[in-house]
Amino acid sequence: MKISCVIPIYNTEKIKFTSALESVFCQTHKDYEVIVVDDGSDDPKYIEEVVESFQLSADRGRLKLIRTEHKGLPAARNRGYQEAT
Repeated sequence: MKISCVIPIYNTEKIKFTSALESVFCQTHKDYEVIVVDDGSDDPKYIEEVVESFQLSADRGRLKLIRTEHKGLPAARNRGYQEAT
C-alpha cells in the first residue's frame, strides 16, 4: 500500500523542515511519496535547497515540491492531496 505524506509549509524554520523530511525518509515502510507544498513562503530559496539535497540522496520520484501563493494551511494541504497518487 502506497502512503502519501503531505507537508504544507509557510515560512518554516530550516531545521524544522529538514527534521520533518528526515523523519519521513527514515521510516521502514518504503512505498511512499512526499509532497511538500510551499504556501507562498517569503524566502522560498532555502526550501528548494533542502528539497534538492533530499532528492540527491533519495529516489527523485518520491519527493515533489509544489509552490502556491499564500492561501493558508487548509488550501496548501488540499493542494497536496490533489497531487497525491
